[in-house]
Amino acid sequence: MEENRLNDQRRMWKYIVFGILTLGIYDLIFMWGLIRDLNRACSKVERDGEEENSPNYILVVLFTIFTLGIYNYVWYYKQGNRMKRAGREYGVEIDEKGGTYLLWILLGFWLFGVGPFVALYLFIVNLNKLCRRYNVRIQEEYQPGPRPENNWPNQEPQDRPAEVRKDSSSDMWNEDTYYDMKDKTTTKGINMTGRIRFISGAYSGAEVELQPGREMVLGRNSELSQLIIQDPDISRKHCSIRYSVSDGAYYVTDFSTFGVYINDSQRMEKNVEVRCLPGTKLTLGSGNNVFILQ
Repeated sequence: MEENRLNDQRRMWKYIVFGILTLGIYDLIFMWGLIRDLNRACSKVERDGEEENSPNYILVVLFTIFTLGIYNYVWYYKQGNRMKRAGREYGVEIDEKGGTYLLWILLGFWLFGVGPFVALYLFIVNLNKLCRRYNVRIQEEYQPGPRPENNWPNQEPQDRPAEVRKDSSSDMWNEDTYYDMKDKTTTKGINMTGRIRFISGAYSGAEVELQPGREMVLGRNSELSQLIIQDPDISRKHCSIRYSVSDGAYYVTDFSTFGVYINDSQRMEKNVEVRCLPGTKLTLGSGNNVFILQ
């Protein structure tokens, strides 16, 4: 399935630095892949007759030359509007539309010529958002067999025991708590598993189930985290969440630079585990990614 994933980690600085070092060769490869992924990500949610696939980058360059640069403006306008429409279908917030890119290109020349670079930067950022949501859908579609309702990308599979056993040495159980496997609650009315629900951000509307006693890490780095969020305000290892069935509470630890906020007000102390009750709203970084502990 990896060959079906799109690149959602393109960076403008690579385009500039490696383009200079390779005398423009890297830029050709970069833009070729960008247009390929743009077409795949958008066509995934476009209806029949709505497709506006871009020609490959070589043709874009040739058309731009033959039209004395006019085609480049048309391309940005059409594909910018296309990305905004696809963002609505994916549930991703994309502020820029085609006219925004045109304004940066046309008027940005007066800003020391940086306008076209700003336009490309915004284009890359928005395409990364679409590619992330595309990858989520592909992950869900390629799961073999029936999918659980919280079939989550980049989350390590959690084995469910065939039967529930008490283990006095584990934080997961205590001796006077018994479980009803049918409704997933204890006789004390505590949920047997935890659950978080995203209300905004890259995974808006999605839910993930937490096995009791097992820590789930959210962050930007796939080697350090189980749930990957590739936003600039998310640290490589942003925070961890653990659900305890003994008291029905969540234990959250912030490791990040930009923080974790509780109920839109209190910022968590870094590297200190905090007990949170179900219903707590947690906001990561600057506020794009928000979820509720169910």
